[in-house]
Amino acid sequence: MEQKNNDRQSHLATFITRCILIFFTVFFNLQTFSQRGFSFSENYTIFHFNSSNGLPQNTTNSFSQSKDGFIWLGTLAGIVRFDGNSFKNFGVRQIHGLKSDLILSLLVDSKDRTWAVTEEELICIDHDQISLRKLPGGVFMYPLILTEFNNEVYMAFGESVYKINDTGYTKIYESANIHLNYLKSNRNGLYIRRQDGLVARIAPGKVEVLIEKLPASQEIYTFGDKLTFMAGNVFYEIKGPGKFRKVISFADSVKYGECIVRQFGNNEYYYVRNNTLVIINSSEHSREEIIGDTKSDMVIGVSGIFKDREDNIWLLTPGQGIYELYPKIAKTYDKEIYAKIGKHPGGTFVYEAPDGSGIWFDAKVSGLINLKVENGKEVYRQFPYPSHPWCMLMDDKRNLWFGDGSKYFLKQRSFDARPDFILIGSQDDKKLRTVFQSSDKTIWIDTNDGPYVSNDYFHFIPLKEAACLKNIYQFAEDPEHGLWIASRTGLGHRFNGKWTFYDMQHGLPTNDIRSVYPDKDGAVWVGTAGYGLCRIKDGEITQYPLNNDQINQNVWAIVEDNYGYLWMSSNQGIYRVNKQNLNAFAEDGNSKIESSHYLESDGLGNVEFNSRTQNKAFRDTAGFIWFSGVEAPIRVNPKKAFEISHHQRRALVIDEIDVNGSQVQLEQGVVEIQGSKNGIHIAFAVPTFYGQSNMHFQYKMTELNEHWTDIEGRSVRFSELPPGEYLFELKLVGSNLYKSFYIKVHPDFLENIWVRYLIAILIASIPFALILRVRHKRQRKLNMEKETELELSNLKLALVQSQMNPHFIYNVLGSIQSYVANSDPYKASDYIAKFARLIRITLNYASHKDILLSEEMSRIQLYLELEKLRHGNRLNYIVTVSTLINARTAIPNMLIQPLLENAIIHGILPLDQSEQGTIHVVINRVDDRIIITVEDNGVGYQPQKSSKHGYESIGLSNIRTRIRNIAGASFSIVNKNDPASGLHGTLIEIVLPEYTID
Repeated sequence: MEQKNNDRQSHLATFITRCILIFFTVFFNLQTFSQRGFSFSENYTIFHFNSSNGLPQNTTNSFSQSKDGFIWLGTLAGIVRFDGNSFKNFGVRQIHGLKSDLILSLLVDSKDRTWAVTEEELICIDHDQISLRKLPGGVFMYPLILTEFNNEVYMAFGESVYKINDTGYTKIYESANIHLNYLKSNRNGLYIRRQDGLVARIAPGKVEVLIEKLPASQEIYTFGDKLTFMAGNVFYEIKGPGKFRKVISFADSVKYGECIVRQFGNNEYYYVRNNTLVIINSSEHSREEIIGDTKSDMVIGVSGIFKDREDNIWLLTPGQGIYELYPKIAKTYDKEIYAKIGKHPGGTFVYEAPDGSGIWFDAKVSGLINLKVENGKEVYRQFPYPSHPWCMLMDDKRNLWFGDGSKYFLKQRSFDARPDFILIGSQDDKKLRTVFQSSDKTIWIDTNDGPYVSNDYFHFIPLKEAACLKNIYQFAEDPEHGLWIASRTGLGHRFNGKWTFYDMQHGLPTNDIRSVYPDKDGAVWVGTAGYGLCRIKDGEITQYPLNNDQINQNVWAIVEDNYGYLWMSSNQGIYRVNKQNLNAFAEDGNSKIESSHYLESDGLGNVEFNSRTQNKAFRDTAGFIWFSGVEAPIRVNPKKAFEISHHQRRALVIDEIDVNGSQVQLEQGVVEIQGSKNGIHIAFAVPTFYGQSNMHFQYKMTELNEHWTDIEGRSVRFSELPPGEYLFELKLVGSNLYKSFYIKVHPDFLENIWVRYLIAILIASIPFALILRVRHKRQRKLNMEKETELELSNLKLALVQSQMNPHFIYNVLGSIQSYVANSDPYKASDYIAKFARLIRITLNYASHKDILLSEEMSRIQLYLELEKLRHGNRLNYIVTVSTLINARTAIPNMLIQPLLENAIIHGILPLDQSEQGTIHVVINRVDDRIIITVEDNGVGYQPQKSSKHGYESIGLSNIRTRIRNIAGASFSIVNKNDPASGLHGTLIEIVLPEYTID
């Protein structure tokens, strides 16, 4: 009874300790985030991850990132690893011997090892190896904090600091009865802050006190070589014992429990205050990101801020999961313009005038909007306009041209409060859709009845040479001053007064050309409607593969940035493609096409860019790229996109290889598997938090599939791989990420020595006995002609070699041994009996040229039953014999069995593991002929793959020769594969004259 009471008290004490621990974990660093949730901000898109989409527990208190890109989280349900696509948990259920899931601190060190502490244990995950060790003394003392200094890992434990060794701990600091609140490190040292407010730099055997009494509510921060702390609304750097320097003064006082400060980049500090993420640099310029939603009533705290390698900012919360602030690379000018001038922007055109007046675009209501940067601020002005313009041009004389699809105007003076327009055309005359000025000062326009040209700004003449180009979308000029015209009826090129036209008859995939961009390297990039992107260079046309994740089938506009990328708008977002990859693909047809796909989460107000005019996209003088969206103009920052992708280090990681429910290691590029009764699961990941939805993977495996096969998800499975060596290859489509390794499947080893002897005797004796029988038959036919005798001898020798395949005998005996080993004597006995009967029939008729059909059917039935026992549900068979056949009817010996063996090996077994193969044998009598058909639903007859050397198998060749020597007989093979109907398989038919034997 006393023992039970002690146990109860012990359990109660443990329960109370854990409750206190959870309380401290959740509330010790709790940062109140106002009574609101998260929403979208101007520069970031918010993604929320919690238990509803894979996070095993919603309270996160620590965060780190490994070199391969994985994010590691410390939660109340163990360590969690996130690759941007799915969460993987390391807790009590996954780590054998782990006693607690409560992660108090987590760290990924410089050696890419993940360290974590619970209230009882220290966990180390070193790639595939997981180790556990007890805490010093084995008694929990709060807090438990991990940090790294000089490539060594340290831990604050209660009132002591320990260096973690390979096998144990070394105490380097102890403060009598005063707990430590913080343990931090930077390039200059290891720092502690005690509960009594003392801040010191420590080393083995040495303590340097920096602050005697820091307010108890203040945390210390380390940035690079700096040691800092917050006091009121001022952020201080500690320069030495008792010496401080003001770094930043915040806009208002920030109390403990209301902010978390982190530094990213050069002197840039982040903190959260009143539902706002504030970013301040050392020059005290600040930018505020509103991340609150006033409509939400949720109470959300922030316990940590982290910035990953792809510029995403992560917010950790107690009880609400994690939030990713995904940086936008685009800005849509819609709500901002309406808020400032009360007008909706339009999406018909966007244009930068060469006089420096800024960016121009149309308003949805009649009018024009001008955007110009003045003194670092964007200034908007509205100008009246008679109609809704489609295009705009400022010519070399500073005349302003406009067209609205029904008439066009020329304005000769700069904009003022009362613009003066000169009407050139009329609604009954020519409707101006597109206007362009080439380098020779010529004005080119497109109207409802074709293109026109003018050199005096007022008198236009029809461009009869290009009258075939109707509905022109864009004029463009190449570096050699050649003019390119993209239209609904084809592509035109004018150089030195001569015209060249491209359409479907000249190699283009369509006549509907929506955009054209001649680059400085002599390539002309052509965007089509429905057929994607094309390149014309040196008279050759290259069409790129249609793939919505790499290049969309609709390319409305093409612009090149300053970093070697083409930007293309479509009706499904914006695409950024590496031009070097595109050129390499055009040269060899095999290079990978690297692209990025941008959607609403990247800042696009709308993914539709189906603009009709000349002014639908351009790169401005500052390097920004502008697109005319259907609702508003959109500005893209290609530098930001380049920087994110440039330092983004993607890696294709083989995450897990599981064989029959047990995880195996990949050693020196090989996975070893014993036995053909196997189930293999291969899981992989690409740790990135940018564009996961656009990732598609393919694999191929030698001996199974020679072509790349699409994978759904992030894993692939195989079952019952036959013994052999396989090369497994994996790739991320559209990238250079590739992995491969070998899978070696070893056959089951037969332990019993008598089975080995029996196999050796059978394999050695059966061919010898059959050869003797053939020689005996040859002696009785010496009267035959020499050439006929030699041919017959060769046929009989081939017949003997094919009557009983040694591999078939080996597999049958292996199956018998498996049943014996598994203590299943009845199945083993049945298997042996059937095998013995098959051998008896084979030996009895080995010397016979012909065999009774009834005996042959018995042998076939036994052979199929044995194969069915070996392959289980993968093989099914049906044998049908007509009742019209005479009981004494005979057929050539060993005629049907080689066909069955060929159907199983080359037809059924290559099927996918989930498909069932069926062989149907039918024997019919029609008139005085016997018709034998062998039909299967396998992969189909492929003569070039039926043997290792590319020739037809010996069995089939032998049967053809035998049938050819029988008068009135015929032999045929039909491949049933039909992709349209989904049918597959092989049909073999043998027709023999009917004869009987006594």
